[in-house]
This record gives sequence, C-alpha cells and structure tokens, in this order.
Amino acid sequence: LKLQFLYLIGRFVWPSCGPARIMIETPDGLLLDDAAAQFVHGDTDPQTVHLAQWALLVAASWCAIPCIVLCAQRRWYYELCVMAGAWFCAMPHRSLELEPISLPPLLLMLDEGRWHRLENVFLLLVCAAVMVRTADLRCPQRVELLQTVVTVVVVAAQEHAPWDFLPGTVAPLLLVFAVCAAAALLDARSAPAARAGMSKRGAVCVVAAGFFFVRGYDKLHDWMRASHALAMVFGWAGAYFLMANTGRGAT
Repeated sequence: LKLQFLYLIGRFVWPSCGPARIMIETPDGLLLDDAAAQFVHGDTDPQTVHLAQWALLVAASWCAIPCIVLCAQRRWYYELCVMAGAWFCAMPHRSLELEPISLPPLLLMLDEGRWHRLENVFLLLVCAAVMVRTADLRCPQRVELLQTVVTVVVVAAQEHAPWDFLPGTVAPLLLVFAVCAAAALLDARSAPAARAGMSKRGAVCVVAAGFFFVRGYDKLHDWMRASHALAMVFGWAGAYFLMANTGRGAT
C-alpha cells in the first residue's frame, strides 16, 4: 500500500513522466491518466487514489497554522476566527467528499456540499481579511469598520451565487480590493523598508496561488488535485507574508 501511495504522489509531483497522458474513466467515476488507471485496475483499489487526494488536500490546509499563530500573537481575533474556520472546515469537507476515513457523528450534521460552501465562505473572508490588514490603516476603528463591510459583502455574494465563479468569488474580492485600496490611500501608515521583502514574497505567492487555482479547474489533467493543493499552499504563504509586513499598531 505504501508503494502504491508513493506512486500516485510521484505522478502528482512529476506528471510528465511515463507514457502519454491519456485520460481514462474508471468504473467508479475517477478520471485517471493511462498509467495510473492501469496501476489502479491492476493491484490497487481506487480508494487508494482517494486517500492520496485526501492526504494532499488536508496537508495543504495545515499551511494555515502559521497564519493562525501570527494572528493570535498580534491579537487579531477577527482574522484568527475566519482562518481557524477555514482550516477546520477543510477536514470534514474533504473527508465527506473522498471518504477515506470516518468522521465523528457531530461533524455529520452537515453534508459535503454544505461543508464545501462553508469552507468557501471562510476562505473568501480570509482573502478579504488579508486585504484589510495589508491596507495597514492607522485607525483601529476603521479597521473594524472595514472588517464588518467585507464580511457583509462576502456573505451576500456567496448567498447570491455560491457556485458561480465570477459573481460569487471574483466580484466580491475585486470590490473588497477597491475599498481597501481607497482606505489605504487615505489612512495607511508607511511600511518600514526593512520588511519590504515580505510584501514581495507575499505578492509572488498570491500570483502563484491564483495560477494554480485556475489551473485546478482542468480536472482531466489535475486528477490528483495537485493544482488545488498548491493553490492552498501558496495562498496561505502569501497571506502570512503580507500580514507579517503590516504594522503592529492596529488591533
């Protein structure tokens, strides 16, 4: 079983190795490339594929921990709550979607679709919260006002179009970005030059996260959820670098 699992991870890390990538649909609905499909049909139960996907996605969600610790250290309790919520929802969502493990009865109060939607709401709130902190406002009351506004915008957009990418995800994030940019022009403090490198690393990670997020929509070539996992890793890394670069005065 370990060799089978390592094989699938290897195909995720180096997808160009082996024969041409011809996609095959297995009897249980899995979309695999030709080598993986032969491997699964030969010696491995398809549950191994689900286990590998689950392990990648759950491991990627643990990249939220440094951000959660940073927020706790700086007493940013709003950001702490939304990031902890996003991290917590990842486990039941992926476990119910891929079914590699059984969950406690308490976590079965919501089905996979509802956990997925709740995780999306929290992740959008995380993106909005990072934008608010990146604005680096001097006035704590304005930070609280922005946090309230972005929460209303994100929840309303997700209630209106939870599964539509443009109106439910892109539109609220663009609106939040515009509001935070305007607030930063009016009330931002200047970031110390010594921490400018943190912003650059954060920006690079955010761009990488966006690239892998869009690439993850190609389910035929991302059968191991590789791009989705990498989008989460780079996204949480970008959030950490951007928030670590902001001033410590606002609470």
